[in-house]
Amino acid sequence: MAAIAALSFGILAPAAALENQDVAPTEVSQGATLASHEIQTSNSGTTRFDNGQPITANAWIQTISKGGCGSFSTSAVMNVSPVWIRNTTSFYQIGLGSVSIKGVSIESSRAGGNTLVWTNNNGAKGSYLSGTACGGWGALYVGMDVSASALYNGNFRTASTRI
Repeated sequence: MAAIAALSFGILAPAAALENQDVAPTEVSQGATLASHEIQTSNSGTTRFDNGQPITANAWIQTISKGGCGSFSTSAVMNVSPVWIRNTTSFYQIGLGSVSIKGVSIESSRAGGNTLVWTNNNGAKGSYLSGTACGGWGALYVGMDVSASALYNGNFRTASTRI
């Protein structure tokens, strides 16, 4: 019989589902607790180009569980205008069923079942995606991986974050 771990919002999950989860964020906002781990609802990650200019990946999602839906918003941003800047957002869930993405701000950004990609090459300083994510019928947690990449000043960089 598999070990069971309790979630703070009253649902039980196999302990194995809680192991090996990367929960060491660059920045943590609010959230519930998944066993001894913080459930994040926002996070960001930054890296810098050779000249010190930063590129940042930002992620925010409402807490989603038990097959429910919630809003999300992601961005790839810089302080200067790169040649191009790309936001790649991939969704995952802990639990049964599958994630579905609805009401995406840019429908043509769909790059697969659970992945959205949007690239701006018009001098914009950012690339933004938002919409609604829904967990499968047995979802305990829905999260996402966000990657911000850009070509600027002859260099390519990628920043990433996970919630």
